[in-house]
Amino acid sequence: MAPDEQFALDADDGTFLMIYEEWRDNFSTLFLNLDFPEDWTGVRFKSKWTKSNSAGLPTAYTPEKLQNYARNPQFFIRPAYDTEIMFSMTQTGGRLPLYPGEYSVYPFAEQLYYGCVAVFECKENMQHIDSFDKDQLKFMSPIKRERENSGRCKL
Repeated sequence: MAPDEQFALDADDGTFLMIYEEWRDNFSTLFLNLDFPEDWTGVRFKSKWTKSNSAGLPTAYTPEKLQNYARNPQFFIRPAYDTEIMFSMTQTGGRLPLYPGEYSVYPFAEQLYYGCVAVFECKENMQHIDSFDKDQLKFMSPIKRERENSGRCKL
């Protein structure tokens, strides 16, 4: 075992072990820490879905439904060279109380919404998409109802 992975069971250093069944009953997400190279950078965008900018996925392959998709929040990224991006879309956690002393249970249907992230390649001189175009689609995360939806792709 690598030195930075070793620990003493009786040390008072914040490290602990938990039986899987107990973890599963108390948590719904496991975060793993990636040690990014020094030349990586990060950018944080903040947005949200509202009644005026929520379109979901196209429910039919008609021009109206495809154009409606462009109402979803969009962020334009133009890398200077070929690169890999990692992204994470999050929403407020479902473990928050519905009312004082009242909590929902997993999968927190009262508080979490289905979502996914799509990456499109914009044609020259474009800074946003005007409609859902499967030929421009480079990556789509799974559609899921969880606090976080993340992925990575090459640009």
